[in-house]
Amino acid sequence: QTPSLPRCQSPSPHLIILPERPLRIPAFLSAVRTCLERQGHCVVVTSEGARDSRGRPLSASSHGLDLDGAGQVQYGGAAQALARLVRDRLKVKAREEKYGTAQRVAGDRVSPSDAAEAYGAGKEAVRLILRGQSGVMVTLVRKRGRTYRCGFGSVPLDKVARKVRPLPDRFIAGSGMDVTKAFLEYAGPPASLPLRGG
Repeated sequence: QTPSLPRCQSPSPHLIILPERPLRIPAFLSAVRTCLERQGHCVVVTSEGARDSRGRPLSASSHGLDLDGAGQVQYGGAAQALARLVRDRLKVKAREEKYGTAQRVAGDRVSPSDAAEAYGAGKEAVRLILRGQSGVMVTLVRKRGRTYRCGFGSVPLDKVARKVRPLPDRFIAGSGMDVTKAFLEYAGPPASLPLRGG
């Protein structure tokens, strides 16, 4: 596989659009076309913070750019914008799915590790409050080793509030539309844990 080609033979997603790299529209459309020719479909995952080559959000319209309570930009519409591009330029059917309420009510599909970590983070937050600590956020601290294990820590809010922690370059493929083997090795253990009910 060369950096410019999508992982068409791999399980989906075939393209991953990350906010750390500007999306070059011609390269994106070419990659989608290649995937469609090779296997008849293409699954694209995008971040709502993804931007075009001029640095503009991919959001379908400026209505997708609202501010949250902390004054941070809330993006929306990147998936719709990409689906529209594919429909308009490649003249093929395309649809977008945006996670929201459906994923929030699917508690029966959460992984046991996610459930344990969420419960543990809440428990740690209560422990910190009872010790008189405030102005901190509970963190998940990954433990070393091949088996995925995680503990808890905390970080002062002023170190993380209104700050962005980008995906490290070593995790981003040369095409800018995929992740590297290093990322798959890092994310693989927690991502491969079984889901409840399925």
